[in-house]
Amino acid sequence: MENPVCSSMTDISNMMYQFLCDDVVGSERVVKYRRLFFKTYEYAQNKFNSPSKYIITSGSKAEGLDMPGSDLDIMLVSKEHIVHETIPQFENKLHHSNIISLIIDYDNAQPGFVLLKVHYGPQFDLDDNSILRSEGGFFFSSKLYLQNLAFKYPCSNVNGPCLSNKDGDLDVAHSLKCQKWPSVAKKWLNRHRSSDWPSAYLISKIVKEPVLLVPIGSKSNLGEGHPLEWRISFSIQEKKLIYTWNHTQMMCYALLKILLNDILKKNPKISDLLCSYFLKTVMFWLSEEVDTTWWTPANLPDCFVACLDTSFSQLYTIPNRGIDSLPSICMLSSSQGHLPTTRVSARSRICD
Repeated sequence: MENPVCSSMTDISNMMYQFLCDDVVGSERVVKYRRLFFKTYEYAQNKFNSPSKYIITSGSKAEGLDMPGSDLDIMLVSKEHIVHETIPQFENKLHHSNIISLIIDYDNAQPGFVLLKVHYGPQFDLDDNSILRSEGGFFFSSKLYLQNLAFKYPCSNVNGPCLSNKDGDLDVAHSLKCQKWPSVAKKWLNRHRSSDWPSAYLISKIVKEPVLLVPIGSKSNLGEGHPLEWRISFSIQEKKLIYTWNHTQMMCYALLKILLNDILKKNPKISDLLCSYFLKTVMFWLSEEVDTTWWTPANLPDCFVACLDTSFSQLYTIPNRGIDSLPSICMLSSSQGHLPTTRVSARSRICD
């Protein structure tokens, strides 16, 4: 005979899911329409935009969420710079193009960041105001690059690696691209996963997408960013991963953001405890470890409790520093631990 308490918990879970669909997050169809809107926006902008840059949308709105606090980030990717891990084979061809070639230096940068050594380019001039001479050669400075952009667009404000409009509701990150998958994240491609997510096919598609570099360096103890470092961004890959989540996973992601924005950030004592980027990484972790069939409307409270449990149990076990600035995939690649495997929920205690 079915336990009536367990049955009522399932009913409550389904009602909670429906409420979130109707009044908070939107239905699965609505989320797909939002994503389609931003895909269309990207296409239209890139069709008629500047030949020197192209647009990529990111942030919560581009991922399909539209709640209070949801943001939209615009990545403006330069077509005039190209980043390589090693000196390219076809140097002569590039020498005669309008491309400025930059070489990555991982060894002298913090995890999740790189230095960019100037290799050559048609505009390579020692007086270029974005180039600094340092030990080891000439480097393309993230700090100077951002300062020059702020000078070019005086109506904007510098906000981290971005330029924001006066209202502060739109961030634009002028980025550089590296077409090949970085060696520091190769472990992610073949890491052990208890679930079948992401699929081998999805990984093969993701690895072909460019990785972006945004103009901000790791922070020192004084809170100042390193003037030469650039932060690695997997925003293109992360968006593709999120697009493959089912709607229950999106609900949990939205609930984590609500918890962060409406509760944690409003309490000065714990406002810095978690950040949005870390919560996204937690969702990626759980998605890798737990089979997709577990993420159902009937399990929504249990799924959310597991997200919270993982968030706080993993908070102080991240092997890299600066969790608010490290790319999610870099953190996944470097993590040697496993997620908590015992998620005893209130429902299971009642129904057993």
